[in-house]
Amino acid sequence: MTGEAVPVFFRMSAFAPVNIPLAYFMITAKTLPVTLFLQWANQSYNTGTNYFNRSGADMTNSQILEAYGMAVGVSCSIAYAMTQLVKKGPPIFKRLGLLVPFLSVASAGCANIIFTRRSEATNGVPVTNNEGKVLGISKIAGFNGVLQTALSRGAFVPIPVLLAPPIIFWGLKRIGWLPSNPRLKVACELGVVYLCLQIGLPVAIALFPAKSEYKVTDLEPEFHHLEGEGTKTVFANKGL
Repeated sequence: MTGEAVPVFFRMSAFAPVNIPLAYFMITAKTLPVTLFLQWANQSYNTGTNYFNRSGADMTNSQILEAYGMAVGVSCSIAYAMTQLVKKGPPIFKRLGLLVPFLSVASAGCANIIFTRRSEATNGVPVTNNEGKVLGISKIAGFNGVLQTALSRGAFVPIPVLLAPPIIFWGLKRIGWLPSNPRLKVACELGVVYLCLQIGLPVAIALFPAKSEYKVTDLEPEFHHLEGEGTKTVFANKGL
């Protein structure tokens, strides 16, 4: 982001606390309309998070609405389709275990990031020198920033959230610490998921630097002349 303040609920520090109530209601949802509503609410929140933590590239109101519609529509469709495949699809989907939920969460998350922030790849992002002076706009830097965010936050975050809890629950059950009361059991499960998300999110964000460094020759031709002027490397804000 640029100088625009990020609302409290869309800051990365709020990502886990906000997602836990959503996760609880999604786990306990009984009907299809409620499930679809919660998918919409979850992906709408993700869209807001992705928008406010973008690289700072400007977007018009029409671009924001278009990005929101595409991000929520595609990510909700993916999540719903994958869920139905597990419930009603061929038995092989059930035998794949956690792979299907991972693909569902990761693909929906990546789609949301890509559609919300695609203007960075199509319009470019500001490129600066070491002193912060803007030298131009680069679509290559914008594309790389969106791709790295999709790989780190979209694809990596679901790994500890989906893989670690079953192992932890198995260990708690073995030592007799897993509550038998259904409500306490759900609370314990949500607590474990919250812990995994709080640990996994910072690790995912740290996979790629927020301030990306590029050789001028790796960007568009209009930046190449800077090497002859003594500027060999430039920087771009990747966003979170």
